[in-house]
Amino acid sequence: MSDFAHGLLVLGATRAALQKALAARGLSAFLAAGPGKVLRLWPDTAEPGPLADSLSAELPGSRILRHATGEDGLEVSVHVGGTRAAEAQVALRLKTAKQLSQAHAALQRVAAALDYPGRLPTLLRDGPSRPTFLALVGVKDQDVALLHFGLLQSLRGEPAEAERLSALRFLPARGKAEPFARAGAGEGGGLSGARDFRAWMEASRPLRPEALEEAALAPLLAALSPAGPGFALTAAQAAQVRERASGLLRAVAEAQVGVRPQLMARALEGLRAAQDSGERAAWAEVLLAEPPGGAVREALAVALRQEEDLAAVRALYRAWAHAVGTLEEEELLRAAHAADALERKGAYALLEHTESTRAVVALRGRVAEEHDAAARAVLLRVVEAMTSL
Repeated sequence: MSDFAHGLLVLGATRAALQKALAARGLSAFLAAGPGKVLRLWPDTAEPGPLADSLSAELPGSRILRHATGEDGLEVSVHVGGTRAAEAQVALRLKTAKQLSQAHAALQRVAAALDYPGRLPTLLRDGPSRPTFLALVGVKDQDVALLHFGLLQSLRGEPAEAERLSALRFLPARGKAEPFARAGAGEGGGLSGARDFRAWMEASRPLRPEALEEAALAPLLAALSPAGPGFALTAAQAAQVRERASGLLRAVAEAQVGVRPQLMARALEGLRAAQDSGERAAWAEVLLAEPPGGAVREALAVALRQEEDLAAVRALYRAWAHAVGTLEEEELLRAAHAADALERKGAYALLEHTESTRAVVALRGRVAEEHDAAARAVLLRVVEAMTSL
């Protein structure tokens, strides 16, 4: 499995014994005690499975849960006495009855290997699997399953994250345990220290919009600029970085009233300077944080009037109309007959995603009636896309 986060949860061993075992291997790691008697461990290794085997053999009475989160799902294994006693791979979100049934069977296997006492925690249909499996060892913080050694190293340099993760200790390969916060925190690290796509995406995952400081906004704003985050990206990777950065910036603007005016001004400036559809869509997402007025609404109208890319039209229209929630098909069909050409253009683009026969019939009927060139161009593209499915 291609995983982006992994670690170990150790039961039945003392912290001193675990640190001694890691030191004997010359292995750096991040370690935190609790909740209860569990030790949370993120070692500096690409694959912690063999380490879990050897540690469980060396630490008498220990039981170790290895967890790895990746694109394919959640992978867990239990290691006891130097061997893998149980293993399972389940979907991150249990959307179907089959996935739920498979995950429940896996939960029973893992619980039996851990000698879990009492009633099993609940798995929910359309619910996440990570917190339930972590609950078998008493861990309720989902963040545990989204971290790994490399990411924690970068977060040591982010003041807000260093404070949040202050319960962790850094265990160097040689020497005494150190506080999580690195001396000189705030100078690089985190997003600003990322040097490739994967590192940037991983560093962005644990960020909390309500706790981000103004200094931490700089790398997010840079990601939406024409120059990008400062390292090479494919077109698909650039789109993912922009989507992540714009979503975080919008959430920051919504959560932190104090920085919202500055952030909205920066987003307006970015929209006006945007060089392509992707950049315009990203800045529009940020501007969706509050109802547009005055210069913002005018700039959105100018961009929406000129935009041809359907995804960007949708983003610009949402910001211009401040359409925050889900727009129902009935509402969009009414907007498709509005007097304002911008209203019609945005509605046409959004109706593409309904995949509704009723919408197709209605849009075909609009072709002969639409006389605004920009709106008609979008209408024709939407009709073509919907009828070619």
